[in-house]
Amino acid sequence: MPFHNAIGLRAATRIIRFLLFSTLVTTAPNSYGQEAAAAHAASGYTVQERSLGPVPASDKIRKEVVTHDGRNVVWRVILDKGETVILNGRPDPTVGVIKSATLVSPDGRRVAYKIDAEAGAKRTLVVDGKPGPALDQINNDSIFFSHDSKRIFYSGDLNGGSALMLDQKVLAEGANVKSNAIFNSDLSRVAYKVGVAGDKRAVSLDGVIGPAFPQVDNGSMAFSRNGKHFCYV
Repeated sequence: MPFHNAIGLRAATRIIRFLLFSTLVTTAPNSYGQEAAAAHAASGYTVQERSLGPVPASDKIRKEVVTHDGRNVVWRVILDKGETVILNGRPDPTVGVIKSATLVSPDGRRVAYKIDAEAGAKRTLVVDGKPGPALDQINNDSIFFSHDSKRIFYSGDLNGGSALMLDQKVLAEGANVKSNAIFNSDLSRVAYKVGVAGDKRAVSLDGVIGPAFPQVDNGSMAFSRNGKHFCYV
């Protein structure tokens, strides 16, 4: 559904309203029988509305994004002295030029995006309106929030090696970091591949380095669903 159709006439209301369809009306195939079809047709749906705040002036909006679940709207807005990101009507502090797409946490309360640091020589990730440490580069496709939205991870380059960042702090860095990090669902456990003596590879699991092997397959590292077990090849 187009965004403007979902929220109504923006010029008339200037207020975003959130529509949540808790139950969809469906048409049952003939094989379900008349009783099943009647039950589906009578189910209907309910509507709930929530004000998300005023819409920025159209000439100031550089980009407008609705999250895939339809629950959040993000504007990237041009200001006199830089740019800002507005999540559900709440603006972040003004920054310079934003260098990445905006990532919204699953609960819709947090937003992250990349900006320049140190006169454009480095990059930093802004989370909750606060910039993190400056890195040589931040990998756009590495940024993600935990399922409960409490933690955030990303990776990048720092001082000629890799850097793994958790909650805006350095989790691991250096030339001996040989892979991206693998987490359980709430990001409380972490594993990644490291280089060890003899040009071999090992896995660092929760800060403990395991046995050395000629190689460790990056794609094989995985936690179990409950996070209690970890395996690799």
